[in-house]
Amino acid sequence: LLVPAEVAFECLVALGNLDAPVHIGSDGSRSTPIVVSSISGPSKHCRDLLMTLGSVRSHLTAYGEFIRLHCGSDWRPDESEIDSLAATLKPKMLFDLEASICSLHKDLTELAKLEADMNSEYVRLVHLVNILDCLDNVFWATNSRDATPRSVPAMADKEAAGILLHGGSSTELDTSAESTDRTLPFIVGVVPTSKAHCLRLGVWRRFHLTALYTDIPVRDQRDLRDEPVEPHNVFLIVSLSESQSRTAERLCGMLGAQVFSVPISQEDRRNHLMETKERLSEMRQVFLEGEEHRKRLALNGWTKWRRWFAQLTAMQAVHRALDGFSRGYGKQFYVGEVWCSREAVDSVRQALAVGSSRASGLHATVRLVENSRRRPPTRMPRHELTAAVRDLTYQFGVPAHWEIDPTPFTAVTFPFLFAIMFADWGHGLLLMALALALFLPPGRFLHPDVARSLAPLRPGRHLLLMCAVFAVYCGAVLNDGFGLTGGWRRHSQFSMGNLTYGTFVNQSISQLQLAPKEDGHVMSWVTDSMWGSAANQVKFLNSARMKLSIIFGTLHLGLGLALQLVNDIRAGRTARVWLFSSAKMAFHCLLTGYPVALILRKWLAVLPRDAACAPALLPMLIAMYRLEYTETPCYLATYYSGQRYVEHAIVAGVAASALLAIFGLPIHHALTSRGSSSSKAKAEQKLTAAATDVPGDREEEEIGRGKSDSAMPLTPLSSSSNSGSRGKSLPKLEPEPLDCAHGEKQFDLLEHCLACFEFLLSSLSHSASYLRLWAIGLAHGELTAIMWPMLLMPPTRLADLLAASPTAALLLGGLTLAASFCLWACITVCILVGMEGMTALLHSLRLHWIEFQSKFYSGAGYMFRPFSLKAEVRQAMDSCADFAASGEEFH
Repeated sequence: LLVPAEVAFECLVALGNLDAPVHIGSDGSRSTPIVVSSISGPSKHCRDLLMTLGSVRSHLTAYGEFIRLHCGSDWRPDESEIDSLAATLKPKMLFDLEASICSLHKDLTELAKLEADMNSEYVRLVHLVNILDCLDNVFWATNSRDATPRSVPAMADKEAAGILLHGGSSTELDTSAESTDRTLPFIVGVVPTSKAHCLRLGVWRRFHLTALYTDIPVRDQRDLRDEPVEPHNVFLIVSLSESQSRTAERLCGMLGAQVFSVPISQEDRRNHLMETKERLSEMRQVFLEGEEHRKRLALNGWTKWRRWFAQLTAMQAVHRALDGFSRGYGKQFYVGEVWCSREAVDSVRQALAVGSSRASGLHATVRLVENSRRRPPTRMPRHELTAAVRDLTYQFGVPAHWEIDPTPFTAVTFPFLFAIMFADWGHGLLLMALALALFLPPGRFLHPDVARSLAPLRPGRHLLLMCAVFAVYCGAVLNDGFGLTGGWRRHSQFSMGNLTYGTFVNQSISQLQLAPKEDGHVMSWVTDSMWGSAANQVKFLNSARMKLSIIFGTLHLGLGLALQLVNDIRAGRTARVWLFSSAKMAFHCLLTGYPVALILRKWLAVLPRDAACAPALLPMLIAMYRLEYTETPCYLATYYSGQRYVEHAIVAGVAASALLAIFGLPIHHALTSRGSSSSKAKAEQKLTAAATDVPGDREEEEIGRGKSDSAMPLTPLSSSSNSGSRGKSLPKLEPEPLDCAHGEKQFDLLEHCLACFEFLLSSLSHSASYLRLWAIGLAHGELTAIMWPMLLMPPTRLADLLAASPTAALLLGGLTLAASFCLWACITVCILVGMEGMTALLHSLRLHWIEFQSKFYSGAGYMFRPFSLKAEVRQAMDSCADFAASGEEFH
């Protein structure tokens, strides 16, 4: 998209109001996010105004109840309002919004400051009223002889000074003045209750017996908004000199105490008290009248605020999209990309025509180039069932437009590989219960604290349920649940001499050695329960799981190489398909597929009566690649006709496919690069002509006010006779480079050599990496098996020891069994299900990211992000509606 700067905003607004999804990108294939340094002035302007709106919101939050009372419980915008706000955006609207927002912010800020000052003065006067009340009703005392109250400053004798203490107790003042006519200086004020003890201690340490301190707590005080005030204590300090009074004032200032000046005489204090109460009443009346004005201003501001917030959000989205464009040709044009589906091309043309026609007095021309060879964004449908798998896959990278998305394959293989390492139907049922609990509504069936703790797992509940189902299946196949073997029984498959299952329980378990019958098969699709009591259980299951891991790893890696072959075919890389991808596929099938075939043949064709001469696979494979064959011992002899010729062909095929993968593409590049100079010059001429003319596979469209002729070369921008002269010449587009996503990739010899050696080295290492399925599964099974006899069997043995006393055996054995069961349940849930399940998840993810996806998946794409102003406005207004309904903060 090449658009003049004067109409760029209007064109993007028109594109943002399309019903069809449109992706706005930068010129070229840049997919990196825009850094802060590249944000333009309008974007910063929008950001600053949004911050100012946030400050306005903080002022409006104080009137949330009033706003919700008048706005109702639901302020959801209708579609007509959303369409109107999204379609009426103008570039100059930003300055009008700035004036309105700053005016409202200034008014609310000034009112908030006046309210805070009035409230502070009101609280100060409340403290003064408390002080005057305490002086006349608490701190002054009545002489028992004449029943006449005396003023505090008149008390200079020791007896009167002792009366100052609360409760009338006497305190000795160390004073050398014997005159009772002298007036003692005093300080009165308020101090926070939390600091009253510090002030009392400070006065005692500083003055000791030369000053007197007393205080009274005052609580349940309210401010203008009828909100509680911090509890304070009214204090009184009587000293012997003015210097001590000044020292006491400094001490009060350090502790945050407020000192008040009050009249000396009782009559003046009473008059001052009445005046202060009248002033408090007047302040409350003024505050209530001003509160009505502030509520009306807040309600009016909220009505406008939600529209301003939606408009600024949409305008910021437009300017951020323009920030991704390039400013070329003297910063007179914006150059960027608009990606859409082929069905929406006509709608894009009409939108650009409408946007360019909005500029008053300007005949704008917009160039639209179709069939670009640059890499398009990736637009993938999002299904809730595979959302968690997709998020895990896209952490590796987003698939390119031409690339196969591994999410459908990972959705099946990820739970299966997890289940092989977590094969236990008991633990699978516990995991299934957790997954089903995540499907329950948080507020109805689950406690809020439990729902809050499980909230991070809710997005992955479908993946967790699939893993649990596969774990139950694999545990049933292996006949393993909570470490106990039972359920599937096929005892007729085994030969145990004269022992039967009925007599087996009376025999020593360590002497039981199971072996298939002479006419039976070695492997079965389920594991018999008798293996749980056999001495050779680990030997049998260890070998079986190891070979199964090799088989599953070979199939999984083969699927990845097949998908790489499909990717190259879809991208049109003919030479790479035949000379590299096919060679890698053949190398993998011959190198690791033949051992898998030998394993399957050994399981199906070798009978137990030939067990002594059963083929040893590992020595046989070593001998195959060393081209050394022997008939002794019998387990190294060939066991099918033509084995030597087949293995010689396999070795030759492995070597040939490796050489083809290494030297195929370089030789092809050397042979085809002889005429590259002349063909490259012709290609450049063709691309240059395509930028100025209209070839068959490319279209260039001039979209403006008048009728455009796409067959004519682009002409300078012209204006009509009544629109002024603002014509500018439209520059030519540069030839677009070929991208690696389509057509032949430019050959790089060093990159090819590194890819070849990486594949050859990883062919065996990646296959061996799947042995973790065997190792982790075996460790999980053995750890589960030892928990049962270690924790639950000792209580039963204790009951047997106390068999002489049935009551003691029942009581002590029951308590011990309950404690052991609780410990076993905690270990099972926390370690065997929690930690072992997390281990299996991480290793399954590693097998997909490193082994599977590295075979075919580059993850070099970027997501298709629809540019929709309606969606921006709807999201902004919905957040405002949620705030008006519930009062919660919003983003």
